[in-house]
Amino acid sequence: MVLLHGLGATNASMLPVLTDLAEDFRVVAPDLPGFGASDAPAWTYTAEQLFRWLRDFLDAADADGAVVIGNSLGGRLALELAMREPDTVDKLVLLCPSPAFRRFRQLAPLARWWPVDVARLPMIGLPRAVVMAGAKSMFARPGRVPQPWFEAAVDEFEIAMGHGARRRAALSALINIYLEEPFGDSGFWDRLTTVRTPTLFLWGRRDRLVPSRFARHERGCSHRRIGGTSRLRHVPQLEMPDLTMGLTRRFLGSPGATTPYRAHA
Repeated sequence: MVLLHGLGATNASMLPVLTDLAEDFRVVAPDLPGFGASDAPAWTYTAEQLFRWLRDFLDAADADGAVVIGNSLGGRLALELAMREPDTVDKLVLLCPSPAFRRFRQLAPLARWWPVDVARLPMIGLPRAVVMAGAKSMFARPGRVPQPWFEAAVDEFEIAMGHGARRRAALSALINIYLEEPFGDSGFWDRLTTVRTPTLFLWGRRDRLVPSRFARHERGCSHRRIGGTSRLRHVPQLEMPDLTMGLTRRFLGSPGATTPYRAHA
């Protein structure tokens, strides 16, 4: 099992998944380049470039043929692997994966020319209360998560954003998510129809970053399974780990799965 975290997060955001699956599987949870304890090279952080890193990582970790579980940006990266080299992945579990924008692309020309190196300049840090509010906005009901988890997440964010190279990596990845072409030969949505890897999409109906209505656009994806719940936002593995892992294990047909998988509308 290979676990891939989201933009601005670290592998710590996948700890509930790791803790559950490590009882039965070999689980690998790296920090993506530019985040956590990994180096932050001066890349463009496109899906293609991160795919090349992931492909090398799978070779180095002897993890070809793994199940890949990704949240947000990590889910987008997992899809890129399935689109480019489907034989290297057995199944996908995508927790609120970030897709290409289909609308609101008016600022694309400006974003394309935005100098990402500006993020290296010294910056005044955001007040801790603002960062905390941003972290809690990822949850439909923040009270489900212990307050020390939020404190730890804010600590990690402040440490990471204290480094210019990491600010640059985060900004570059964010811009490239927005700039990705939605349609055409190299467009995300047209290429998505080529995915034949058995895939579970899990969406949060109250997700403000990746709205659950994107689920209707997955119809051309073979072997898809779509689950959704109005009780979740953008990080289901942290907000409702039991639900998330129950759906995941049922989909995988793994030890610990006691009932057949059913899609939740």
